[in-house]
Amino acid sequence: MRSLGAHDIDEAEDALRDLRHELRGEFLGSDSYVPVFVLTMLIVVLIPLSEGNIWLQLPLTFVATGTLLLALRRSHIRAARLRSLSILALVAGAMMLVASVAVHATGSTNRLFASITSILLGFLLFLSIPAMLRRVLTAPKVTLNVLSGALAAYLLLGLLFASAYRVIATATTDPETRQTTFFAQKAQPVSADFEYFSFITITTVGYGDLTPGNDGARAGAVAEAIMGQVFLVTIVARVVSNLGTERSAEQRRGAITESRRDASAPATDDSDDSDAGTMD
Repeated sequence: MRSLGAHDIDEAEDALRDLRHELRGEFLGSDSYVPVFVLTMLIVVLIPLSEGNIWLQLPLTFVATGTLLLALRRSHIRAARLRSLSILALVAGAMMLVASVAVHATGSTNRLFASITSILLGFLLFLSIPAMLRRVLTAPKVTLNVLSGALAAYLLLGLLFASAYRVIATATTDPETRQTTFFAQKAQPVSADFEYFSFITITTVGYGDLTPGNDGARAGAVAEAIMGQVFLVTIVARVVSNLGTERSAEQRRGAITESRRDASAPATDDSDDSDAGTMD
């Protein structure tokens, strides 16, 4: 074995320096979706833990608002639209904050606050998810950043349906008894129940401890289960299979159209084999 010379050591140091620079850009760069994914995971974890705990609900509100602002900013949407959506995100966050403090102070929930907050958050999620996916599908190189964006969008989709379920439940709540028929097993669900039901639906786990109790809940569950599986098959699977590869300008322009075509096409036995090399 030949001894390492000064030139070899310099090359190794340059390679390590380049690797550190690349990883720093992936995790902390101005276009990185890794922080968005980490913050979204934090939201998913905090929602069940913060139920009834004002000291966790307040940080959750700030984290949720900041995550939406960060996701919108890194989606490179137009400046005017970014300003408008940022204002809406701040309004939704302020309403969540007021609602949390009011519930803690009075010990009761306000249906109007809950509905408006859920609608605003749902609207922001509905707009931020396509903006994120546009960058994911048109990125010139499939990297860890692109994968983080796809996974963050998947988690935000689950939170979007959780917000929609809360709106449906609020609309079907009896004003006198404060009971809803959204769940067959629980007449007075809380935010953690809607998030839990959303993610066991989108992942098609379906434990059965919470099941839809009315037509609106059933329609939402069916839509989420289908959209979740289509998302995994047509977007996340593509990103994972092409991780580390370069995409030409033609492939980037056709990525969104091709993904939509796959989502609408009927499944066949050869679909997995044919999709694996589509973007290579």
